[in-house]
Amino acid sequence: MKNIRILLSVLCLSALLPACKEDDPETFAPQPSVIASLEESSFELPEESENPYFFRMNWTKTKFFSASGEPVWVDGIEYEVQADLSDNDFSAPVSVAKTSGLYLDIYAQTLRDICGHYAEDESEEPLVLSFRIKSTGGGMSVCSEPVLLTVVPYTAPPVITDIEESTLDELQPDTYTLVYQGVKDPKVFTVTWNATQFYLDDSSEPSPVSPVSYTLQIDRSNNDFADPRTLATTSSLSADVHANALNSILMNDFGATAGHAYEVEMRLLIAYGEGESAGETVSSNRLTLYIVPFADFDPLQAVYIYGQHINDWGLSDFTAMYPMFKTDSETSNYVYTYTGYMPQGAYKFMPEMSLGTDMAFCLVADGAPDVEISATGIAFWNQTAGFKTITLDTHNMTYSIADYDAGSATVWNTMCFFGTFSGWDPSRIPMTRFSDENNHIWTLDTSIEPSDLGYHCGKFIADGSYDNLWQNILGKDWSTPYGTMIFRQETDVNVYFGPEAARLRVVFNDLTGQYAIFRK
Repeated sequence: MKNIRILLSVLCLSALLPACKEDDPETFAPQPSVIASLEESSFELPEESENPYFFRMNWTKTKFFSASGEPVWVDGIEYEVQADLSDNDFSAPVSVAKTSGLYLDIYAQTLRDICGHYAEDESEEPLVLSFRIKSTGGGMSVCSEPVLLTVVPYTAPPVITDIEESTLDELQPDTYTLVYQGVKDPKVFTVTWNATQFYLDDSSEPSPVSPVSYTLQIDRSNNDFADPRTLATTSSLSADVHANALNSILMNDFGATAGHAYEVEMRLLIAYGEGESAGETVSSNRLTLYIVPFADFDPLQAVYIYGQHINDWGLSDFTAMYPMFKTDSETSNYVYTYTGYMPQGAYKFMPEMSLGTDMAFCLVADGAPDVEISATGIAFWNQTAGFKTITLDTHNMTYSIADYDAGSATVWNTMCFFGTFSGWDPSRIPMTRFSDENNHIWTLDTSIEPSDLGYHCGKFIADGSYDNLWQNILGKDWSTPYGTMIFRQETDVNVYFGPEAARLRVVFNDLTGQYAIFRK
């Protein structure tokens, strides 16, 4: 019996021996770590005094398996981050760090130290580095697949040692007269210049510097650009200067007088580089110019139609010109209209500010609706004589002309403008018919005494009958110099204007009910 027990013990021991051999550490099969993908693969080093954080390198845990494929727990795995030049295939790696964790924060100095190990002194060439994770545990080591990084060494920016500033090209002529053109903004001139040249590190050849911007400035002459205004900012070598911006600067900022030449200077302010290397300089020369500005168009001024068969192109006597009207006196309203007789032939529009001169609203081109103010522009043409409605938009600079049917309109014998200034006598201040042909437009030149009421008011009456009254549109009481009356309106509303003594010119159109009352 004792021998049987010994035999069974030997058999049991023999059965256990293969299992122990299978768990022998020498038979472990490691699975290497995997480095997580990086968002960036290229890094530029800053200067020596700076050490910013670049990125975190993460990797998976190294795993160990038995020969049968079962996972085996291994304590104390150490991870070593190694780096080498990509072409070396880790024949001469450097140890970046050792850790038991699964990540390593990489700073600029980390990469700077690695580059310093491999690169030649003062080398400015980028280095392609290969990183891997060497894992050690259970008496075994295994390495991950590498990842590649490009590291650009820090290079000090070049120093600008000399600048050859731009030179402004002379303008011909040196005197420019600006003319109001509404929302249209014509180019007055183009300023050109050559590029500013930059010389780096005492080089005799210029080198590009980026960015470079040119600011065209204008100031009063002899002010040494103590208070300049900007006309344009550009990276190109030219700048267009337009009338409205230039006129606004002269009139609103410099206090120039409309119609009088004003002396100004222009120069370039040149900005270059960025960061610590940024700087400014100015052009090597200045341009002296004389600009004649215009006064902003007053939307309440009178506008007249004159022409070949209207007043034989007379420029000064507005009483012989056809008056234009507006629906109201809002300063935002730039639309003038004329409804009345028009002879066949050429005509133009004369604004009050241009009386006595050749400056008038003219056509930009034959057959086009666009208008400009010019002394030599193309005249408008009325093809057939008769009643027309003509519209002129002095802001958008457009016009139109259309036939008007006046066949059923009453031709009144008399028209009066009466009110507080006439003791409400409807026959005391008669108006004059403009002409036999233009028999629906009436004019009046009169003087009025001051009013003790604090205002003057009035209305228009035809043929002396209160059945033939035109009264102002309700809600538009105070509407001078322009407004629109309604014929036989039930509500009694007058035209109101100031109480002062004055000489008045009154025009009235009984076809449209439009009037204009100007103090002379």
